[in-house]
Amino acid sequence: VELYKFVQPGDIILARVLGYGEAQTSYLLSIAEDQLGVIIGKGQNGQRLSSDPNDPSMMKALNSEYREMRKVAQLPDLNK
Repeated sequence: VELYKFVQPGDIILARVLGYGEAQTSYLLSIAEDQLGVIIGKGQNGQRLSSDPNDPSMMKALNSEYREMRKVAQLPDLNK
């Protein structure tokens, strides 16, 4: 798995917290489900990225056509 394709430092993610170990004192973050993943990304040049409605595996800069690959959270549309 090439982790850099899914999440980058500075990204805001929605994840499930998983406890592990005998006393459940250690934790992992999982983005394995469709509705989990990056909500707001931070591009390599520091620009803010949001989900691209045309491609669910890409995030797009707000003020340009710049795109980066991420594991984008598939959030439900609450306006329906």
